[in-house]
Amino acid sequence: MQAWQEQIRAYVRSQWGRKARLDGGVMVDTAFYLRWPQTAPQHSRRAMAVWREKHLAMKPDLDNLRKAATDCVASVLLVVGDQQVVSGRMSKNFAEPGQEPYTVISVGKA
Repeated sequence: MQAWQEQIRAYVRSQWGRKARLDGGVMVDTAFYLRWPQTAPQHSRRAMAVWREKHLAMKPDLDNLRKAATDCVASVLLVVGDQQVVSGRMSKNFAEPGQEPYTVISVGKA
């Protein structure tokens, strides 16, 4: 988890640059794309859809992923603290088979 959080921090720093931090309420949208396990179906779209539906409701917990991501955003001073997050969407899905897991974060004024 710490390596993943450091990747998020480094990416946010590279994208935000030297812009001023956001004051007031902010919106943070997060989308997490988890690694598609090798033990899961790899070729049958129907089998993949059934497997995805069954396993999305399992760990990792979406709230915990979201908290870790917003902590990263706050730690690079885009916001004063994660208490500033007043709105936003969050989702969890699996990346396509063979694709590396990734996270999409969008930050803006609420």
